[in-house]
Amino acid sequence: MAAKKIIVGVIGVGAILFAAKYFYTPMGCQDFEEGKLIVNEEKDVMVSVATTAAEQTLGLSGCSLLKLGQGMYFEFSEEIQPMFWMKDMVIPIDIIWIADNKVVGIEHNVPVPGGGDLTKYYAPKKINAVLEVGAGHAEKLNIIEGSDVQLEKEY
Repeated sequence: MAAKKIIVGVIGVGAILFAAKYFYTPMGCQDFEEGKLIVNEEKDVMVSVATTAAEQTLGLSGCSLLKLGQGMYFEFSEEIQPMFWMKDMVIPIDIIWIADNKVVGIEHNVPVPGGGDLTKYYAPKKINAVLEVGAGHAEKLNIIEGSDVQLEKEY
């Protein structure tokens, strides 16, 4: 009888660990299956797409993990020269400025705010999109100024 309880317990713990590994969404993260960004016609970045002011204000605030090949894509209806900050961010990121499907600038390894410091990051010129990925991921994905990017929405 005791052996049966141990086996049932081990199976239960195994099921919990399986579910945690395959269904866990890191705290604060968005659905990274809303779209796919094709970079230089070869690399795919699965993205959450922020189109509304509320989604763009929230951004990746509170997200505790960005895997390589995941990010948030901010889509603007017109060309603007926005300012981004790291309010409520818990992980460092790369901010990639995009105009007309071309990377026009990158802020590498933007740190989480410390001591109430909310550094402002400005687009280098008017843009119509921004991609945020984990710190160092722009380099790992070979995203550089001049890279072509194309969004394919999944919804």
